[in-house]
Amino acid sequence: MTNPARSATLTANGAWEASFGALRLIFGSGSLRELGRVARELVRGQCRVLLVTDPGVAAAGHVKRALASLSAESLDCFIFDGVEENPTTRHVEEGAAVARAHRIDLIVGLGGG
Repeated sequence: MTNPARSATLTANGAWEASFGALRLIFGSGSLRELGRVARELVRGQCRVLLVTDPGVAAAGHVKRALASLSAESLDCFIFDGVEENPTTRHVEEGAAVARAHRIDLIVGLGGG
């Protein structure tokens, strides 16, 4: 078995981006500012993004910053903040209903632990 290609770089916004084969991780200070750029790399033209999160993440201001980054790339954004600790299939079904209602092209999860 061969080792996948690996690299790590510091982005212009101060976040770290690491690649392990096809997997990309973006983390650290400034990483949320990279969200719009990364989302834009995944889609072409007009795109509808569903930001999936929970009320605590929203209250901390992270959703506002995520929306700013996505909007800077001219992406239409919708929020599903009905996620709770230890989510169940009910949460998935509620989120899927929101995604279908808004004809979502890309789902972004924000938060977790």
